[in-house]
Amino acid sequence: MPHYHFEDQADDFGATVRLDRLNDKVREETERGATQEFHPVKPASSLQPSPREKVKPSGASGRSSVSMPGQESQPENKNFWKAVILAGVLVFFCIFVGAMVYTGGGPSEATVPEGSANTPVLTDAQRAETSEGLAVLLPGNGRTIALYDIDRKEQLQLTVDLETKFQDEQGQVISYTGLAAGDVVAYERKGESDILGSLALAPGVWRLEQVTGAEVDFAAREILLDGKTYHYGEDAYFIFEDKTVSPGDISPLDTVTMMGKGEEVLSLRVEASHGYLYFKNRQLVDHLQVLLDEEEMPLDLSTGLVELGCGRHQLEISGDNIEPYTVYVNIDQDERTTLDLSQAAKKVEMGTITVTVNPAGALIYVDGIEQPAGQSVIETTPGSHRIDVYLEGYERWGQTVEVGAQPLSLQVQLKKIAEVTPYFPPVPEEVPEKEQTPETGNCIVYTDPGWAKVYIDGDYVGVSPVMTSLPFGEHEIRAELNGEENTETVDVQGPDTRVTISLQEND
Repeated sequence: MPHYHFEDQADDFGATVRLDRLNDKVREETERGATQEFHPVKPASSLQPSPREKVKPSGASGRSSVSMPGQESQPENKNFWKAVILAGVLVFFCIFVGAMVYTGGGPSEATVPEGSANTPVLTDAQRAETSEGLAVLLPGNGRTIALYDIDRKEQLQLTVDLETKFQDEQGQVISYTGLAAGDVVAYERKGESDILGSLALAPGVWRLEQVTGAEVDFAAREILLDGKTYHYGEDAYFIFEDKTVSPGDISPLDTVTMMGKGEEVLSLRVEASHGYLYFKNRQLVDHLQVLLDEEEMPLDLSTGLVELGCGRHQLEISGDNIEPYTVYVNIDQDERTTLDLSQAAKKVEMGTITVTVNPAGALIYVDGIEQPAGQSVIETTPGSHRIDVYLEGYERWGQTVEVGAQPLSLQVQLKKIAEVTPYFPPVPEEVPEKEQTPETGNCIVYTDPGWAKVYIDGDYVGVSPVMTSLPFGEHEIRAELNGEENTETVDVQGPDTRVTISLQEND
């Protein structure tokens, strides 16, 4: 049997319609006759009578037949007419389908001509429906951008080319580096392809950037921030370091950026996570209390491990049995820092002395150190201590006491000083046998008022009036009383030299 082919050239529609199935149908109909030779089926345009072909009446039926070459004697070839009618119907159907595809009113897919790109052709309505959307930007790889289409609830992988545009909410062109995983964006593809045409920060989407204090209720799918409650769905994205994380991993100490519409959170990106501080040997400190960054409320140390934001923190540590101290720690992201409390200085048990002086206004010294004026209760370490009480016009009082765990109380009654009579030592008798040439002499120092500390040539010699033996020559004498002092120079040349130093009294 000779090779046969039946096709219709639909040039007006930009496509070639292949009708191999039609040929099969014609073959089946012809073979049923089994008595005639099969000829190739002609195009529809050739199915008109030629001048050499005669149209003859078909008798009573009124039908007509077309004489085929070599078959003029068979006007009753019904199988042939069935094939011709079937071919005409199928040709018409193919032309109708091609017209519908060309005008966009037919099926969504058209047959692709040989040699064209292997990409289905979409209508304008379908392109508007499928090429744009609201999505969450996911971590990508190289020239590939991953998106989660919020409306379709599906992930997309789109390729970036040199014509891809990146824009902010106002439509201004920005660099791709201005976008980050977790941003809510509006995207547009190039037609029906997987090439990204444009990507922009979605308008109408609120953004809370670089905030802390977001408390996530994982069970209720709620986020509480600054007294306002937000909700998130199953497809909300939580991203940290280009990886998705569980909402339960978000801490109020984290710095986050939230994006959403209305009260719904579409995505949450962790900008800075938190770390941990472990208090080692906390059992060694009685009633341990730690204040963080000068806050009033102490930290909860029930487990010994606390979450802290990354960075430098100030800790004020105190306890009943340690000296209060301040320490600074650096917290790294997702790392645990240990603070060993066994290094804290142990608090020394202190004792107290209550000194009551009559008359009031006296100066109290503990181990030679003047105590604040008016302070009668003195705290000091256990052991022996020297207590001295001074008041102008009264005798000095002093006593060594033993300070222990129990408070100590002292009652001091000062005695008024009588008029001071200077002491003059007896003059040595002359020795007749040998004439004495003294090389030293007595120096008697008075002060006004009395009871001042006296220093001669820088050395303390006592409280005025005082007498001391000095080598002949000039000496510097300094007197101090109640913060006032005065210095004079005296020349000792005889057995007795007297000097009076005037001091101004305190107001």
